[in-house]
Amino acid sequence: MENKKSGLGFDALKAFIEKAVKLGKYPANTASGYLAALKTVERAFLTEEPKTIEYLLSHLEELFVRQSDLQLSPQSVPVYISRIKKVCNDFNTYGTDATAIYRWNRTIRKKALKSQEAKEVKPASNDMNNGSESSENNFSQNQQVSNGVKLNTVSWRLRPGVVIRIELPEDLNETDVKKIKALLNIELGQDL
Repeated sequence: MENKKSGLGFDALKAFIEKAVKLGKYPANTASGYLAALKTVERAFLTEEPKTIEYLLSHLEELFVRQSDLQLSPQSVPVYISRIKKVCNDFNTYGTDATAIYRWNRTIRKKALKSQEAKEVKPASNDMNNGSESSENNFSQNQQVSNGVKLNTVSWRLRPGVVIRIELPEDLNETDVKKIKALLNIELGQDL
C-alpha cells in the first residue's frame, strides 16, 4: 500500500480536499487555505521532479525557499507548511482507502486565547478597528523602551488578510484609548 500512496500527487490531494468539503470534513475556508498552500508550493516544482506526496513532504521547506518571487512573509511560510503537512496527513489517513473518509469523525477546533493574549488583545481590539497592515499572522507582542516609557508592540489578525501592529505604552489608560479613537475617527472620517 505504501507504494500506491507514494505515487499519488497533487491531483489526488486536490480531489481529496474537494471530497472532504462535500462530506463536511473540512469547512470551505479551511479547504481554501489548503488549496492555496498546495498551489503555492506546486509552482516551485521543476519539470523533472515527481509531483508525489512523498517527494512533496520530503522537500517541503526547500520548495518554499526556492521561490524568491513568493510574496509570503516569513511568518506565513510556516503556516503554509503546516497546512500542507496537515492535509497530507489527513489524506494518508482518510484518502487512500475509499471508505475511511466516511468513518472520519472530524473534531472541531475552537481557538482559545491564552490568558496573557486575552488580557492584551481584548481591550485593544474593542478600541481599534483599523490600523496599518502587517505581514504577521498570529498575535505577537514584544517590548521596547522609548524615552523611558515601556512600549508593547502588539500585532494580531484583525480579519482575514489584515493584520495590524501598534505600539502601546505599557501603562495604557483610558485617556490614551480616547486619543487613539479620535485619531482613527479622523483617519476614517467617521465615528467608530
